[in-house]
Amino acid sequence: MALPLYVRMVDHIVSSQILSFTLALIAIFAALAVLFRSLGLALLSLPANLLPVFVTLGAMGLLGVRLDVATVTIAAIVLGIVVDDTVLFLYFLRHEQERRASMADAIRAAVDGAGKSILMTTLALGLARPIHEA
Repeated sequence: MALPLYVRMVDHIVSSQILSFTLALIAIFAALAVLFRSLGLALLSLPANLLPVFVTLGAMGLLGVRLDVATVTIAAIVLGIVVDDTVLFLYFLRHEQERRASMADAIRAAVDGAGKSILMTTLALGLARPIHEA
């Protein structure tokens, strides 16, 4: 009798996490558009924010990791890390656009300026062990 209840509970949690993820993505898109005063930059950020989430979930699927109460939150965690990187990169890009003649030069300068910070914060957040497991 408890197993059907557990299955319904997990199904509800997974579906509510998907809805929450969608709402968070919409809110992030709106915040980026307002923050950088550019619908174009916000649109440009969507694939950069979604690709790591889809790659992570795809890898989990290929490795046979089932979505349950614990693993379903991974998409939200990945999105949080990616959004941090996106904001940092777009900030540098916007700054470099004002200083450079071409977009290609601005992108190169933004990667040079933000790339190392993005790599280090992503590695630190992605490889960190939870406190309760320490």
